[in-house]
Amino acid sequence: MIKAVYPKLILGFGNSMTEDVREECLDILSEIFKRFNILLLKKDDLVKKDELMKLIPEQLGFTKPSLRKKATNCMGAFCVILNQR
Repeated sequence: MIKAVYPKLILGFGNSMTEDVREECLDILSEIFKRFNILLLKKDDLVKKDELMKLIPEQLGFTKPSLRKKATNCMGAFCVILNQR
């Protein structure tokens, strides 16, 4: 499931996407990190951690407060995966 959804989520952060689309992508990524953290720790090839380390913090630069909040929540869930490296 992660292999099928992950590439589409990354496309949701493209320049042509609206802030609402970015919010939804962040919500879904947060849920993936929370629910499948053990799996993501065991299999490094499921998500590109270096790419996510750039994409998620970039969302903090937008003016919409709800987008920034969701980016912060997503970073918190993502940090759990990074700590175990």
